[in-house]
Amino acid sequence: MTAPSRPRFRCLGILTAIVAGGLLLAACATAPSPKKPAVAEPTAPVKPVRTDIRVGVLLPLSGGYGDVGQSLLNAASLALFDAKDNRLVLIPRDTSGTAEGATAALTALLAEDVDVILGPLLAPEARAAAPQAAAAGVPMIAFSSDTAAAVDGAYLLSFLPEEEVRRTITYAASQGHKKFAALLPDTPYGQKVQRAFLAAVLENGGAVTDMVTYPPDTARLMEPARIVAHYEERRRELENERKFLAGLGEDDLAEELLHRLAKLDTLGEVAYDALLIAEGGGLLRALAPLMPYFDVDPKRVKFLGTGLWNDAGLAREPQLQGGWFAAPDQNHAQAFLERYRGIFRSEPPRIATLAYDAMALVTSLAGETAPDTAFARQRMQDPNGFIGIDGIFRFRPDGTAERGLAVMTITNRGLKTLSPAPNVFPAAAATPGGQETTATANP
Repeated sequence: MTAPSRPRFRCLGILTAIVAGGLLLAACATAPSPKKPAVAEPTAPVKPVRTDIRVGVLLPLSGGYGDVGQSLLNAASLALFDAKDNRLVLIPRDTSGTAEGATAALTALLAEDVDVILGPLLAPEARAAAPQAAAAGVPMIAFSSDTAAAVDGAYLLSFLPEEEVRRTITYAASQGHKKFAALLPDTPYGQKVQRAFLAAVLENGGAVTDMVTYPPDTARLMEPARIVAHYEERRRELENERKFLAGLGEDDLAEELLHRLAKLDTLGEVAYDALLIAEGGGLLRALAPLMPYFDVDPKRVKFLGTGLWNDAGLAREPQLQGGWFAAPDQNHAQAFLERYRGIFRSEPPRIATLAYDAMALVTSLAGETAPDTAFARQRMQDPNGFIGIDGIFRFRPDGTAERGLAVMTITNRGLKTLSPAPNVFPAAAATPGGQETTATANP
């Protein structure tokens, strides 16, 4: 009987274990004279052949991220139910949201002889657990976006800002935007976005005119916004123009121009035609109004975002309406989230889809294959990719996930798709008979 603190979940019912014992029969022959009995060599115990597929789950089920961890476990359990494969066993362990907790929980899972691991969620957990899982030869599908955790055999099924930035900049360039600026938080996330931003602009033949970082503090956003807007230079330009026109004396044209300039705070436009604001939540809501305040007109400069903009509540922010950002296809995700609410009577985090897709991928790869080959490298890195709730994805050799993303825009009625997500990867399209493996069902 499994202890309550060591839960296991099966797809349908409980599989009964039948252990068969063997009888050792010995015989002796009659001989004229007795001989010294031979000592039998001890035989190694035969390891029973398993038919179940054990899926370990590393999530913070207690502590500050306990609610998020439980939501992801619920989503994985839902995928297990949808699989209707009674070979699958889900074995969750609590990481407590710490690196130490993750390594202890992983040690417990390895003792359970798991075939594959889902999680961890947080970057410190993933960095600590990934090398340990790799050393044990057990594949891991983590939900962290920290690429440092993508060691050999550890894969990241997450929303990487690098992917989002590349898709957004590529789309913006295709729409004629060539001069880019960026407002970036002075955080590890901001550093990732900065590297991806520079690479994507270069890739698309554009130019970077400005990059300004800011502290993640709503009380300290004015100065960075003023700097990226070149507000002081443009204000001086206005003052110089006013002085010049005033020096012309009684001139009708000069007086008309002075009358027009009296309505302005600055003169001239900024050097860029697209501005990436790599922020979300309260900081984005505080930062966005500062741009028009410092005379950066969203009608002339296209505001761009990252996946942090994937928030229907931003429709209430007039400065962001018309802005673009990349995100997974919304249709299946919304259907899944509605289904989750109906079953668990709670509001799931947006990333709950990651746990469902990870578990659905496991069930897809398992198929009728033996556990020891189901999650082999060549299967995990299938170039055709997989289809999940969040669209197509595939794992690169470095363990990061490449996704097919849509480009979204913010309207006063919510989020709208501008450029749909692709439904096949280019390499898969070029493969004769190439077709993605379906990783999910019944989202």
